[in-house]
Amino acid sequence: MNLLPHIGIDFGTYKTRIVSKYSTEIYEEPTVVAAKDGKLLDFGQAALASKNNLSVEIIHPLQNGEIANSQIGEAFIYGFYKSLSISSKIFRAKVFVSCSTSKSEVNKQAIHELVKTSIGSDVFLLDTLTSILALQDKEKLSPQNPCFVLHIGAGNTALGIFTNQGVAFSMYIPFGGDYFDKLIQRQVYAVTQKRISLFDCQNIKHEIGTLDKTQNERMWQGDVQCLSGETEGIKINSTEIKMAMEKGLNTIADDVEWFIAGLPDDFADKLKQKSFLLSGGCGYIPGIEKWLTNRLGVGITVVPEPDKVVIRGIQKLLSEQIRAQ
Repeated sequence: MNLLPHIGIDFGTYKTRIVSKYSTEIYEEPTVVAAKDGKLLDFGQAALASKNNLSVEIIHPLQNGEIANSQIGEAFIYGFYKSLSISSKIFRAKVFVSCSTSKSEVNKQAIHELVKTSIGSDVFLLDTLTSILALQDKEKLSPQNPCFVLHIGAGNTALGIFTNQGVAFSMYIPFGGDYFDKLIQRQVYAVTQKRISLFDCQNIKHEIGTLDKTQNERMWQGDVQCLSGETEGIKINSTEIKMAMEKGLNTIADDVEWFIAGLPDDFADKLKQKSFLLSGGCGYIPGIEKWLTNRLGVGITVVPEPDKVVIRGIQKLLSEQIRAQ
């Protein structure tokens, strides 16, 4: 009997991605479900197409990296998986699933049961840092040559230090891209007295300003076009969004400084010579690395495809399992 996982899932607050050992393709959908009068209508991108229909409720099964609604989560995972051609090859899948950066045992158990009930026969939980660690060349790592990781997800942020022995130090910060969205939403309301949706906030924070590629710095200028809850067009200056974003980034940076201050002297000294590897999906916006470097006084290097680093790690773990057969 084959006891090795068939598929991997990065079950994210903002987006969920699925990979299979039968394919190199990465499938992704927004982690949302549309419902009307208590009945589920659709999931993912199709659900978002209904967001301006006032009679349809858009539900997030995850909030800040934690399960908010297990029933909706089951429906989302089941619908997403069954929409893929790979589901016809596997009746009850054996699954690697990354459960955000939460360290809550209650949340981990909830995700385990949710995935098992919806599509799985065996479910193996991974945290975000374990998935990212899989991408590192462990032969080059050691206590003398560690790897420093900063991952800003939608629900929360993970800090980790890797050596050839695994994750040597870690910290989980309960703020991420969702927190930025809420700060933007409140700032827009304070200026315009109009409430825009969190979906619009997700888009706004990636569209504000322009990226100066020569300086790798985001320039905050000009107006941002928003939609209020009634789909009425409103505008707000980018500097207002910048204020909200910097408030969120400063909150995360405070905890990163706390993490660095608590490191043993030998690791703290090595951080002065190396850089944090920065990744993230909903919480990473191109150009913030320069802001973080100036705020923290440490080097920041963005990894390739920063929004896909977790699912790439899961994909590598799947391929390693296959080679080990």
